[in-house]
Amino acid sequence: MENNTPKLESSASDDPISESRPNPRENGPEIPKWRLVCLCISLCFGLFLALLDTSIVATALYTIGAEFNSLNSVSWIALAYTLSYLGCAVLLARIGDIAGRKNAYIAAFIIFFAFSVTCGFAQTLNQLIAFRALQGIGGSGLYSLTMVIFTEISPAGMRRWIGSLASAVVAMSGVLGPVIGVGIVFWILLFAWEFTVQKKWEERLATMFPWRLIKNRFYMFGLATTLLMGFTYFVVIYSLPLRFQVVNGKSPLTAGLGLLPMLGSTAIASFLGGILNGTKNRVFLTLLAGSGLSVIGTSSLSTLSNTEYVEAKTYGFLVFVGLGFGLTVSTVSMLSNYESSIRDHAVAQGITSQARILGGSIRIAASTAILGLAQQTQLTGIVSPEQLASLESSAKSMTDSQLHAVRQAYSDSFSEDMKVCAIVAGVCVLVTVGTWKKNPVTIEQRLREQIAEEFQRAKGQVTQVRVSEELKS
Repeated sequence: MENNTPKLESSASDDPISESRPNPRENGPEIPKWRLVCLCISLCFGLFLALLDTSIVATALYTIGAEFNSLNSVSWIALAYTLSYLGCAVLLARIGDIAGRKNAYIAAFIIFFAFSVTCGFAQTLNQLIAFRALQGIGGSGLYSLTMVIFTEISPAGMRRWIGSLASAVVAMSGVLGPVIGVGIVFWILLFAWEFTVQKKWEERLATMFPWRLIKNRFYMFGLATTLLMGFTYFVVIYSLPLRFQVVNGKSPLTAGLGLLPMLGSTAIASFLGGILNGTKNRVFLTLLAGSGLSVIGTSSLSTLSNTEYVEAKTYGFLVFVGLGFGLTVSTVSMLSNYESSIRDHAVAQGITSQARILGGSIRIAASTAILGLAQQTQLTGIVSPEQLASLESSAKSMTDSQLHAVRQAYSDSFSEDMKVCAIVAGVCVLVTVGTWKKNPVTIEQRLREQIAEEFQRAKGQVTQVRVSEELKS
């Protein structure tokens, strides 16, 4: 019976607090440091691969649309991934509770890797969209399970950096691009994983969204914050490279490099969020600052002019957006662990990831609708639908007035996107008020409380089973 409940360190004392007093390895496996390092690196590589597609696909959408002569439908390449990611993040986190972290994680990686390869062999746009949807299933598991495994294997002193580390990987995945041989290196490092990160839970049937999380006001407001910030961040990731290519005439590579100020500031802010919340609970202040910076960045981006050159101030505005998102994503990740019990860490992280992707999916769809409306109202009778569908090739045969009209339509739609994002970020500022606590406990105190709660729960279940066995006998 003891194997069916999470193991907790205990002493002879009956006091649950003293029995569960945290030590440097509390609630984590005893594995050598070098293996812990290898495991962390392999997890980061898996997370890197899952998030790598965001910036790559964002910068390649225009080229892919031109290749398949279907620029109007190309947004489904992004939506297919995010929607399947959205639908499976919590599911795979729960599967990790039942089948074991390692088994679920390896299954997610195999799915992701297999359909990443098939995406490269897609012959039509519909095939690519279908393969991207299947790829998103694996990507959702790589993200949600990584956040949980990090928490379970890390020493107590390292846990405060988990949110920062994951957010830094998010930023680097947007900057570094595809790395040849990463999959091979990942599998080599995985062989060093002799410790099986696998808990066998007594709850074989578990809810996808526990009621105890829904009743937690701080978690729910944090969830709303990450949804709204995902709405804002994804539209910049996907809309700005398209603007760089159509309005400013940049190549896909140059358009991708234009995101570096935002991605770099995201990494910096992620580490800063971990430092600010590492020992003391400053969740409300960091979320308020992050959403405020996003308001400044997105509202400023809405003022960009329709010029053939990229205005220098664009990169400064992107820094504000990156700082806002970085502070928010690392803080909400830590808040998910603070406000959930140990048994709910996996599903709490999965739901948080799901909310961020949901916000991004809604925004991609809304951005596509705004662009379609701009094309309909400004380009009807000036540019044919066939020319718009293959804009890259047809641009050579367009007149100067037609090219100017196309650039103006794309510039105006981007400005409308940023205005909507600024409004959403403003709502996010108000939502963060719900995460305020008058006297927040320290991280160490919260860890003690979580361990004590888990000990009492496990102890109660063991007692209940013993009574049941005695009654049967």
